[in-house]
Amino acid sequence: MFKKIKKLNITSAIGMGITSSALKVEEKTPLFYNGAKICEKNDKAQETFRLYYISQSDVYEAVLYNPDERTVCLSVFRIEDERKAKDMFRQLCERLTPFYQSSSRCYKTPILQSLLNCLEEHPDMELAVVARTTGLTECLKHEKIAASAKAVDATDAGNTETSLLQATKFGFKGKMENFVSKAGATSLTKGDEKGNTAVHYAVGQPELLDKILLRATEL
Repeated sequence: MFKKIKKLNITSAIGMGITSSALKVEEKTPLFYNGAKICEKNDKAQETFRLYYISQSDVYEAVLYNPDERTVCLSVFRIEDERKAKDMFRQLCERLTPFYQSSSRCYKTPILQSLLNCLEEHPDMELAVVARTTGLTECLKHEKIAASAKAVDATDAGNTETSLLQATKFGFKGKMENFVSKAGATSLTKGDEKGNTAVHYAVGQPELLDKILLRATEL
C-alpha cells in the first residue's frame, strides 16, 4: 500500500507559536541574502529553496529562487525561533517542493500564496487533491503527487473512507464509482473537521448523491 507523504503539520506549528500569517509570500531581491547564513537548503539542479538566518533582524527566513528569473526571489516565511523555523522549512520541503518542481507557475506570487494557504488550511489533504483544488493540475505528473493521486483513487478498505470524503468535498473525480461501490456504513457517515459527510458534499452533485443514497440502502 502506498505510504503517505508526511503532512505539513500546521496544527502543531500553530501550537509552537506559528500563525497562518507566517506563510506570507513577498518578492525580494537576491542581493539581500548575500552574506546571510544558510541554515538549511533544498537545492536540486536549478531549483533553490533555502532557510537563512538574517542577523540584522535576528530572524529565520525561507526563500525560494526562481531558476528563470534571477533578479527576484520569493520569501515564504520569517520566523524568529530557530527550531520552529527549521521544522516549518523541512515540512515545506516535503509538501511544497513537488509543486514548484513541476510547474513554473508556482513562482508567481499570487499562485504560490494560494498554494501555501491550501497546504496550511488542509494539512491532511492529499497532494493530488491540493493540485486540483488550486488549479495546478499540471503538477499531477510529478512522481510524489501522482503517487498521492493513486492513494486517493485506492479502493481498498483502508483508504475508501477518506477517499470518498475527499473526492466529494474537493470535487476530485478519480474513480468515483469505485469509491461509492466499496463504501461501507462508516464511509458514508465519516465527517470532516466541520462534521460534514460525503452525503453533505454530494448534495450539489445529484447523480453522485443518488449513487451514494442507493449504496446506503444496500448496507
